[in-house]
Amino acid sequence: MPQDDQTDQHGRAANHKDSRAAKFGLRLIVLAGSVFLTALLFVSIFHPNMSERVKFFTVTTLSLFVLVAVAVQAVIYRRQWGVMERQWIAMQRSLTQTDEMIEKMQGQLDVMREQSNASQITAKATEKSVQLAEQHAINTQRAYVLFRGAGITENRWDEIAVLVDIVNSGNTPASNVQIFANVDISDHVPILNVNSIAWERGGGVLAPKERMTKTLRIEPSEDQDNGRREETMYLYVWGAIRYKDIFDQNRCTTFCVFNEFPSTDFKNCSTGNQAD
Repeated sequence: MPQDDQTDQHGRAANHKDSRAAKFGLRLIVLAGSVFLTALLFVSIFHPNMSERVKFFTVTTLSLFVLVAVAVQAVIYRRQWGVMERQWIAMQRSLTQTDEMIEKMQGQLDVMREQSNASQITAKATEKSVQLAEQHAINTQRAYVLFRGAGITENRWDEIAVLVDIVNSGNTPASNVQIFANVDISDHVPILNVNSIAWERGGGVLAPKERMTKTLRIEPSEDQDNGRREETMYLYVWGAIRYKDIFDQNRCTTFCVFNEFPSTDFKNCSTGNQAD
């Protein structure tokens, strides 16, 4: 990186400068030591007492050597301290650059996470759209076999005939069409349990918009006939239609209607009319 190269150049320049300063300091110490040593030798030569002369020169020379050693050590430590200080500054800069890099990477990670979340949302929306489109196609094209109505074709005191009308109002054929229908005169609404119906095997095919009819007959008892006339009983027609659409789905439609004497019209029961 350009910034790292520039930092290395500054470091090399500072090291070179410290090296020159250290060499100059050492030379100065050696020169000063030599001067002091010469001065001590000169003073010792002219000292009046020989024994004191040797003692003075020896003690002061050792002290001078110690002082020179301390000065040299100080120069070396000063240079090392400068190197360590630059290393510490370089380390601080490196840590700062690392923090900045981590911050940038974290920002990139956050952007990638947001993009991933957006992609997941888009994928879920697309999947939902496909499911809705598929369900719409099924609902539009499937067969709907429904109870179209019922009508009294014969209404004698000893027998009543009712015609049950079924139609496929969908856009595709229905297969395995089976009709279970019943008629009775009762004082309550009949309850149909689809699971208990003994369906016959097989079944016919009902094309789109075509109808299918079934005639039901009942021989009313005297009580039932009187109940109809007194409006305490009603003529009920109920049942179920089972079939399969082109999407291989089993469907079932239930119906329940009743007739009030002396009318020939049928009305829907309060329950029992459902289609899937």
